[in-house]
Amino acid sequence: MEKDLNLPELSFYDFADALGLLEKNIKRVEPTEQNIRQSDLTLVSFSPMVVARYNNKTTTMKDLFPTTTITAFKNVLNSLNTEDWRDLRFTVSLYSNNNQSYQNFEKSKVLARADIDKAFTLEELIKLVENTFEGYLPNILHRTYKGWHLFWVCDEFIDRENRQLIDDFVKFLNRFKYRQKATWIDRLDLFGAMTRIVNSDLKCYLYNPILYSEKTLRNIDVKRAVSKYDYVIPSKEELEDVLSHCSAFQTLDNTWETHNYFQWRDMGFIYAARYLLANSEVEKKRIYNEYVEKSLTHPKANINKIKKQFLQYSINWVPKDNKFKIPSCLLYTFQASVKDALFLEKEMDI
Repeated sequence: MEKDLNLPELSFYDFADALGLLEKNIKRVEPTEQNIRQSDLTLVSFSPMVVARYNNKTTTMKDLFPTTTITAFKNVLNSLNTEDWRDLRFTVSLYSNNNQSYQNFEKSKVLARADIDKAFTLEELIKLVENTFEGYLPNILHRTYKGWHLFWVCDEFIDRENRQLIDDFVKFLNRFKYRQKATWIDRLDLFGAMTRIVNSDLKCYLYNPILYSEKTLRNIDVKRAVSKYDYVIPSKEELEDVLSHCSAFQTLDNTWETHNYFQWRDMGFIYAARYLLANSEVEKKRIYNEYVEKSLTHPKANINKIKKQFLQYSINWVPKDNKFKIPSCLLYTFQASVKDALFLEKEMDI
């Protein structure tokens, strides 16, 4: 049970509404209909662009929770039990084509999500948050099965044409994470991020009621954040964190079937780096199998060449002279991740 810190609790409906995931419309009323309550006139649904994973299938939240009156919709959302909906995950941003890849991103009120796999108490979490993020505090704290999700929320949607603002804000927050050595945060990202339902087991709190604005985002000095970045020896967690919000990597990782040779080669180097940093043989096998399976989606794939490329070339090319070499994403985008330079010729132990 959470200690009472006088933070307002959000219901699942309130949470989804705050994240900009709901759509509301006024029901058309026939002239013969009278004495209809306003709550019966307002129809609510999830946006069809909220992607969901449920029972190992990709669907939408709108398919799972059909349009109905606001009263009925609230009753449904706010009465979900953990046992029946434990498997449900859904995106915190809106995506086209029922696919939460970077290229399918449409818009978002959520600017960043921190994923924490440690089960801190609410009081412990708040102390860590305040010691790490200074004046850029998250708006919403949401308990998950493993730990917590933190959300930074904007007062309006940021659309795909301005998604660089989100990229920059995530980079900016990561500055605080690394400067404060906040290893309690497993991932800080936005594109492709998903979360869970809210109920009595997975409580949700309004922590910072002051929403961020587009003006605030445009005034953030990302270059200053870069210049003050404290470079460290890369770890497995840091590499995965970089890849989680690098647009070049995400694009290439979702288009293996169309790679040219150089794109496939460079992705092999990145997967080799993940392989070499893995904590166990089981994890190494998983990464290797993932690389092989994705490579096989190319119409001209050859299983023998794929295995030889990885086992005889890629994993031997990446480590060199106690340094770690990974292709810069500047090869594929002019908007490199603020941390990509971290993985170019940095000394490390493997």
